[in-house]
Amino acid sequence: MTRAELTEEGGWNLPRAGAPHMDNLIATILGQSNRSKWLKLDRIADFQGFDAGEFRARFAHLETAWEAELFRRSQVPNNSYDVEGK
Repeated sequence: MTRAELTEEGGWNLPRAGAPHMDNLIATILGQSNRSKWLKLDRIADFQGFDAGEFRARFAHLETAWEAELFRRSQVPNNSYDVEGK
């Protein structure tokens, strides 16, 4: 994963101001629970003015990073719970 996808703390930092338009677009799409297998990436690339091959490759890369981040978050214990009897 590259610096564009992760913060120094190891978390996902897209979309964000200053990131490339393609990265922010892909992060927004992924953040809405979409995955490449459900989308017509060539059509999205065409409408956005991107090279279709470059867009598909970048989407695959960021999708993998996003799924790794979701997995990492799922492994962090959630200690916020209500104690019964209080």
